[in-house]
Amino acid sequence: VKASIISDIVLDLAKMIRMNVIPEKELRSMVGKLNHAAGLLVQLRPFMESLWAALNSRLVTKPGCTWRKQILPALTFFHAFFTQEGKHMERYFSLEAFERKGIVVEIGTDASPWGLGGWISVGGRIVEYFSCPITALDVARYGHAIGCNKGQQLWECLAILVAVDLWPHIWGEKRMNILLKVISDNVTALTLLIKMRPDNAKMAIVARELALRLGKLSFPPDAVHTPGVSHKIADMLSRVYQPGKYME
Repeated sequence: VKASIISDIVLDLAKMIRMNVIPEKELRSMVGKLNHAAGLLVQLRPFMESLWAALNSRLVTKPGCTWRKQILPALTFFHAFFTQEGKHMERYFSLEAFERKGIVVEIGTDASPWGLGGWISVGGRIVEYFSCPITALDVARYGHAIGCNKGQQLWECLAILVAVDLWPHIWGEKRMNILLKVISDNVTALTLLIKMRPDNAKMAIVARELALRLGKLSFPPDAVHTPGVSHKIADMLSRVYQPGKYME
């Protein structure tokens, strides 16, 4: 990203954080610059959601303006990224990683309307696994009832986040010489992992957390789609908490 664009973004952010009401014209200009940066730094994309929502909202009390409170979390994140965290972030690109060589670490996940499950393998051998239920907290946060298939796409995305969050000591410890693969039978979850373009506000929550955890990887993980009939272990783990079901 050009230094001049970053400089403009930092100045715009510092100004808007101090304002109570932000003119739409100024906000749209800054969002355009951030969108340019997010085209190269895909981990920024999930944090754009609230800014686009503010620009496209028809529920405004002051025409042509946006209240700072609506978008303050996003403004704060971007300001911290471009002035603090981002300045100290380093990425290392090894020839082995570029040539897709090294130890293969695979994460396989699945979800059911009752729970999440997954495993991680190193060099083709599963070393750890997890199974957890969908809780009342998940229902309150994401708005999908336990046992309802309407939340399937979101639970699939959440399963990947849980797995990534659970095993950084394995996939992140030797990031220079591993080939990280995430395996799922859900195309939506794998697309979110790679493109970081959430379809709605609920998926944006998961995407933002994934971006924060995977942001320092030199290369994004490989997204591997597998047919559901071949994804038996993760499927069984996700159904441990299904009424009347037991893991065999």
